[in-house]
Amino acid sequence: CSMDGKETSRRRFLAGAAAFTGRLAGAGLFGCGSAVSERSQGEAKRALGQYKPVFFTADEWAFVMAACDRLIPPDANGPGALQANVPVFIDRQMLTDYGSGGLWYMSGPFFPDSKPEFGYQYKFSPREIYRNGIAEVAAHCQRQYGRSFDQIGESAQDAVLAALEKGSLQFSSIPSAIFFGQLLANTKEGYFADPMYGGNEGMEAWKMLGFPGARGDYLELVRQHNKPFLKGPVSIQGEGA
Repeated sequence: CSMDGKETSRRRFLAGAAAFTGRLAGAGLFGCGSAVSERSQGEAKRALGQYKPVFFTADEWAFVMAACDRLIPPDANGPGALQANVPVFIDRQMLTDYGSGGLWYMSGPFFPDSKPEFGYQYKFSPREIYRNGIAEVAAHCQRQYGRSFDQIGESAQDAVLAALEKGSLQFSSIPSAIFFGQLLANTKEGYFADPMYGGNEGMEAWKMLGFPGARGDYLELVRQHNKPFLKGPVSIQGEGA
């Protein structure tokens, strides 16, 4: 999901996500239609502006809102990250065992240059990655643009995110590429997760893919390959879309 060639990257990202979701649900259940969120971008921003973050400070929240908006902007294929309430998902995750790093081994020594099969090799929990990374980006934007990330405009925001992705911004606390990877992974997760976790507002991302969600009444369709799945998705808590 490179920040270079943003439209092509978005299409590849969504196509890859659709393939992954298809493997979870079973073959042949998905339609090919597009979905556009009923909630406008402006409405989404206003709603998120009224949300009271449980972890992020006001300045950090402004960054998360702006960054998520650029990573998954709305288009004719479906809703953007703000319409899907992705920032709410990320904020809530920071108060879980995941956010504190309680779900994996976090004692040293750490070997950041080791192979991926050796697992996570940094001393930073997701909370620490966000707190340090956002502060580093804020300092960079003040030096480079004289304004905060959420105020520098979309083209400048994309340039900053691309530099983070490449690891070309030199941070004193954490590697900039690690921060970008954390942000991008959580943005994807919030976009496609069950709504009970705060994101995927209205299950719009699932509707875009034709994903049935936690529906348990499509067994008769499992063997009907390459046919559209016409029923709306159902969340874990039983809410239908």
